[in-house]
Order: sequence, then C-alpha cells, then structure tokens
Amino acid sequence: MKTPYLLSVFMILALPLPGWTAEDPGQKQRQEELDRLKVQIQVLETQNRQMQQTLELLKTKLGEMSGTPVPPTIAPPAPVAAPAPAPLIPKAFQIGKSTTVSLYGFLRVDGIVDRSQMDRTHVPMYVRSEDPGAPAAVRARNNEPAFSMDPRLTRIGFDFDGGTPQPLGYAKLTGKLETDFDTVNSGPSSESRQLPRIRLAYLRMAWPEDLTVTLGQQWDVISPLLPGVQAHSVLWNVGNLGDRRPQATVSYDPVLGPGRLSMTGSLGLAGAVDNADLDANSTLDGAQSGMPMLQGRLGYARPLWVEKKDASLGIWGHNAQYSSATAIGLAGQNRFHGESYGMDLTLPMTQKLSFKGEAWQGRNLPDVRGGITQGVNGFGKVIASEGGWSELTYKFSDRYALLVGYAIDNPSDGDILDQAGGRTKNRVWYLGHKWTFGAMEFGVEYLNWVTDYKGLQSGENDRFNFYSQFNF
Repeated sequence: MKTPYLLSVFMILALPLPGWTAEDPGQKQRQEELDRLKVQIQVLETQNRQMQQTLELLKTKLGEMSGTPVPPTIAPPAPVAAPAPAPLIPKAFQIGKSTTVSLYGFLRVDGIVDRSQMDRTHVPMYVRSEDPGAPAAVRARNNEPAFSMDPRLTRIGFDFDGGTPQPLGYAKLTGKLETDFDTVNSGPSSESRQLPRIRLAYLRMAWPEDLTVTLGQQWDVISPLLPGVQAHSVLWNVGNLGDRRPQATVSYDPVLGPGRLSMTGSLGLAGAVDNADLDANSTLDGAQSGMPMLQGRLGYARPLWVEKKDASLGIWGHNAQYSSATAIGLAGQNRFHGESYGMDLTLPMTQKLSFKGEAWQGRNLPDVRGGITQGVNGFGKVIASEGGWSELTYKFSDRYALLVGYAIDNPSDGDILDQAGGRTKNRVWYLGHKWTFGAMEFGVEYLNWVTDYKGLQSGENDRFNFYSQFNF
C-alpha cells in the first residue's frame, strides 16, 4: 500500500504545537522517593502530636492527684475553621504500625485508526499481508481499515513503604503493586468488560551500601528503555525487547567518579511471556527445561555537557533454555537455546533535545519480544534476529514536546520458511506529539508500519493513535 496521499497529514502532524517531554525514568524514581519521604514526615509529625497530647494528659492527671495544677508546656491551639472533608481515597495512608501506602496511576482512553489490518488491534506485533495467497493466520483484505477505542491502559498502582526494620540490617523495605486492564492473553468477555491484570508485583530491600534485592514480577533487566509511542505494545517485536516476568534481581549501584556504576543480575521464569509449549503437553517449555532465565546488565550514568541531566550507557544480555517432551521438526531437537546481547544509550544533547535508543542481536527471542514472535521454525531450528530502535525528543516548552523515531526487527531470512507466513522484517518510523496541562495529558501519534514476508506480499499500515490521560 502506498502512502504519498498522507504526506500533507504528516506535515500537519509535524508542526510544533504548544506542551510535553519524554519521561525521564531517573527523575520519576527520584520524585517517587521524594513523595514517599514526604508521606513519612507527615506520619512522624502526626505521631509526634499524639505523643505530646498524651504527655499533656498525663501531666494534668498527675496535677489533679497531687492537688497542684500542672501548667501545659504547649499552648492550646487557636480555634481554626473546620477542615475540608478528607478525600474518599487518600493519595497516601498508613496501614498497620509501620507501613505507608501511596496511591498513583492514571485514567486513560485511546482511539486508534488503522488503514490496514494488524495481527491484533490493541497490542499489535506486525501488519498482515494483503497477498491473496497468504495463510489465513496472517492474511487481510486489501486496504481494509479498522477503528478501535478502549480504556485498557488505565492504571492503578500502590507503593508500599515499610521503613528500615532492624532484623533486615536496616534495609529500606518497599514494595509495588501495579495493575491495568490490557488483558492480552485471557481477553475480556467484551470491549466494555475489560479484565484487570497484574503489571508489577514485587518487594524490594535496599541497603545503604548501594545493594538492592527485588523479588516478584518486574521489568526485565535487559533492554531497560521504552519508546515514547505505542503504549499498548511499546514496539515489541518491531525493535524493542524486554517485558515483565517473575524474577529475583540483585543490583549493586556504587558511586564511581562523577557518576554511578550499575551492576544488575536476575533469575527469572523462562516462557513467562510467550507461553511457548511446542509439544502441547500443557507444560511451558521454559519451565520444562528445569532452568531459570539468566539476565544481566552493566551500566554507567553521569552528567556530561547538559547540567543536571545524566547520560547513560549499558550493555546487557540474557540466556534461556526451553525443552519439549517430544522431538520437534526434521532436526529432531527437543531442547532449544535462547540468547540476546545488546546495548542501551540515553544522551541529553541540550536542555531541550535528547536521544535514546537500543541495539541488539540474538536467537529464539519471542519470550523477550523479539524475532517478530518467531523462535523455532518447522524444521526445529531456532531463528536468529537483530534490531533496535532510536528516538529523538525535542521539548519546545513545559507543555509540548515532539518526538520522532525508527525501530526494526530483522530475523535471518535463511531461518524463515517459504510460503508459511514467515516474517523477514518488521520496521516502523513514527512521529509523536504530547501535550501536558497540569494533571491532563494529550497525545497524537502516527506510525508507518511495514512487515515483510518470505515469498509473500508485504503488509503496510498507517496507524494513528489519539489518547487522553488524567494522571494522579
């Protein structure tokens, strides 16, 4: 499908309009820590006032018993107007004796317009081929449009702060539970009955010596950056690797020179993302292998020429084993290896302009969102792939930012079978506008998405995404 007729639309979309900037993960983490500290201070102030009131009461009682009134050491507060009613759901509150909980999230609605059919509307991985001879699983009619609207990305999260218990060596004890409604695998009963799902659920212990242990469902250690568009699928299988899975992670982040070194490793559940079960015996191939997925990253972050903004560079990789009870394909293999090697770069170029991106290569990658969902071919051979993504963001003002990027996932043609719907390349270039007005955020995104097939006509789609988001 050709797209010259959309050039005028692109020019309009590219006009700088007044508002947003891409989210800085480090800034967000610092802000979350600051919010937690504020909550702790509020709790301590409340406890202090309660203790003072108790002391005054005891002094009064002692004075009554001795017959000598004891004057208060603290003057009674002056009369004040009645406080406003407390919100039904406070942003932060205390549970138990030592745990504080903070609420966060957003309400969001997305409207999506496709000029050609994707494999899935909400969480797409590739464009269907419009070749009449393509298998039904990847075939679509020529220029068949689609429209969708959904609130699936609406998010509710809870941050838990358990203080620094002495039995844990005064480690800072925190946790997180984060949910949304983007139920990809189980699916809702209807588009007005979305089901909740767990995004993140973990506990964390952080010691003063820069050592942190995290246990539970969290983001993969590899491929730590996220593109600024396509929030439903964050360009998985079109250049961006990494997802969330149950895992145990240890990180050591000491100060080194003008910056900070980061060393992170994890043991995770293989098969947690793609649910691969090649022999259909109801046991995930990753679990059946008897081995955890191993991930690691070595990184360094420090300010360069842009004041108060860190540049960072990281190298990372993963190793996983998958096993089937019966041999697969003509090669007669029943054990399959998956691995990746990559790097990530974040580079502030000026106070307004910044770059971020990742590059990688590997094989048997569906479980980490690579290879365009292809891991093992019909002959029982693993599929190799390489790719990455890059993105420039220009912040015109505090309210508006423009971003442009490119992403690609390029499996090895020799590992893809002919006329079987095998995908040989998945690529997208994109343009995004984001506006922020206090708690409200608006966005308009355009993606030109092309998927190549071996022996079949390519699929090409122009995808427009409009969203509104209320942050709390």
